[in-house]
Amino acid sequence: MSHGHSAPMSFTRMNLILAATFVFGFICGGLIFLVVHTGDDSVSEAKKEKVKGISVTAESYGGCTSIGTCPSYIINQKGDYTFTQKSAAGDKVSEDELTTKQFDELTTLVRETDLALLQKTSATTECAAIRGGASERYTISVDSEEFLFDSCTQELSRSELFSTLRDYFIVFTALHRM
Repeated sequence: MSHGHSAPMSFTRMNLILAATFVFGFICGGLIFLVVHTGDDSVSEAKKEKVKGISVTAESYGGCTSIGTCPSYIINQKGDYTFTQKSAAGDKVSEDELTTKQFDELTTLVRETDLALLQKTSATTECAAIRGGASERYTISVDSEEFLFDSCTQELSRSELFSTLRDYFIVFTALHRM
């Protein structure tokens, strides 16, 4: 007759259970590690790319805002760009790349311009957007640092870099007409 007591477990049986538990835990831990630490590394590669090199985001605003035709562009760290021309009929998005020479020149201009100092300047002329003209906002990333600019609040008209960036609105508009 059994009174609810089982025979004590033998030392060998206890070692077998402990060993099986260890092996099971080791296998589960290994699988979790593989799921978390392998696979598509493009996300971590993209993070590395983001902090290296230069990129520029530019948007026009002002008179074009009221009629919905303000263009914008993004130049990434590889020299590829996306140009967006808005219109009442819908946005036209074009993708292309700067030539190696253009991108090298832009990179040199960005790196040679004292962006931190330029960011502290104040505009000395009337804002074109107030008169219905076009003004621009720029976000320039250099390695992991980001600089924000606005042609209405900062003195950008004397900068060769911002002259070049303004010219890209004209060039991209001509290349990617609607």
